[in-house]
Amino acid sequence: MKSIKYTPYEMSTIIERMNALNTITAAKDYGTGESMHTVEVHILSWIAANPGISPIQVAVDWNRTKGAVSQIIKKLEEKGLLVRDKED
Repeated sequence: MKSIKYTPYEMSTIIERMNALNTITAAKDYGTGESMHTVEVHILSWIAANPGISPIQVAVDWNRTKGAVSQIIKKLEEKGLLVRDKED
């Protein structure tokens, strides 16, 4: 059997691709009766643990864009799992 050798860069690329395949998951029910993606559960938990936190701060804390966090928050609102407290 021929031995295949990879450079450290090639190995890291292979590992990153394998990890990406393993982290792509379908939404599932976490006991709320709603199908949710893992990131939605994490963001919802983070907001619950930090009442009054702004979407911008959530984005900073989770290393996401403000747009991505806003989309997640909108989905959580549509599912009735989150109510945004709009300031006047």
